Amino acid sequence: MSYIDYAPSPVSAGSSRKHGGYVCMSTVDDLSYTPSAEEKDRDAAQIIATGRRSWKTLKGKGEAVWPPHLEAALIEALEKYKPDETRSTKTLGRFSMRNRFISDYIFETTGKRRTPKQVGSRLQQLRDTCKSDRILQLISRRPIEHDSESATVSSDGNSSSTPPPADAYYSSGNERSTGSRRNGIWVNIVLEQPSWPSPPPVVHIINNNKLMPLVVHLAPLSSSSHVSLNYDSSSSHRLAFMEPTINFASPCALALHCSYYVFLDGAGLPIHTEVAPLKCQSSPMQSSGWMYSASLVPGLWSSLCESASPTRYTITQTLYPARSAASSRPSSDNNGESCITIVYNFTHHESSTGFHQNLHGSDLTLPLPPNHDLPALSDPRSWCATTTLDWGSSFDSFGSGSPPSGYPPAIPSIARGGRSNGCYPESWNGQKYTPSLSSVQYC
Repeated sequence: MSYIDYAPSPVSAGSSRKHGGYVCMSTVDDLSYTPSAEEKDRDAAQIIATGRRSWKTLKGKGEAVWPPHLEAALIEALEKYKPDETRSTKTLGRFSMRNRFISDYIFETTGKRRTPKQVGSRLQQLRDTCKSDRILQLISRRPIEHDSESATVSSDGNSSSTPPPADAYYSSGNERSTGSRRNGIWVNIVLEQPSWPSPPPVVHIINNNKLMPLVVHLAPLSSSSHVSLNYDSSSSHRLAFMEPTINFASPCALALHCSYYVFLDGAGLPIHTEVAPLKCQSSPMQSSGWMYSASLVPGLWSSLCESASPTRYTITQTLYPARSAASSRPSSDNNGESCITIVYNFTHHESSTGFHQNLHGSDLTLPLPPNHDLPALSDPRSWCATTTLDWGSSFDSFGSGSPPSGYPPAIPSIARGGRSNGCYPESWNGQKYTPSLSSVQYC
């Protein structure tokens, strides 16, 4: 597992001279202790949860003030601390001797001394940067509120308020400032390749329903294009022959990096985390919106290709709104904007449900009413980045017509809510965006 340092925010020359040699960037392996493999997994999950970006070192020493193992002891102490249940404590949010208790606990468990003042300073930092609702609740000692949709049913049929791991991770973070749970984008990746060549899938930054995910096929590797795509569906999943590239059509500018968390068999913590680059393919100067692309978990993709059961894995990807150059705050705090979370699940074709992006006439599995005719195929049209789709509405209208020369005849364009098949009226004489990739575009 790779641990990637975040670049620090730009600082003024005076600030740089004042604090030079006092604040430094370090990797987990340089924090004055050698973690075991289990501790590395714990540290990685903890760094994500606490929003850690850099480590402050003690004056005159190369030792970090709060390396991961001391921060883990601090969180354990928060869990063990029992506040005084007096009215003044509940009303004013004061916790008698808590910092002293945590300071003593850290010394007893690690042999390192951190003063109550240092503990209080770190707790205040966590209030501002922490992305874990559980840790924030431990700091404030307020109950976590879950909406009715977060309740799940356990295997014995009893209701549980604990959300699945992927739900818990993508719903944490900026939602605490708004008091409501963030929506996300749910995508099912079909493990079987389609029977026709297809470009990388396009995911539009539009919230959808978990029960009706977007279903996509990954593009075949260029090196495997000569291999016949018709094969027995009972054979292996062939992930190794697929290109792990996903394109994103966004109505807003995004930061040029994204975060991945990978879960296995519903585990409570991710088994893999990484930060990967996000590439900008086009901007409003060139088209009607932003188009980005990213490689799906590049640090774990080879392992997924070798896995006999990729369906055991759930991948969450977090995209961040671009930060204004005039703002020094994290982008997720600017103007109330929140991060965008995409949840990927691998599935087999026969078990795929939801909205299919790359469609073949014989494989169309949209939820149609009885005796409803399948739509005729039509050409891909321009995508409207600012269009808002109602995922809960029925598909009232489908496009029709003949595909133009040069377009794959098996990739349809779909219109919804009775709207026409294109984004522009026939009388429109202005500039129209023509995508460089041959993929389904929603209007």
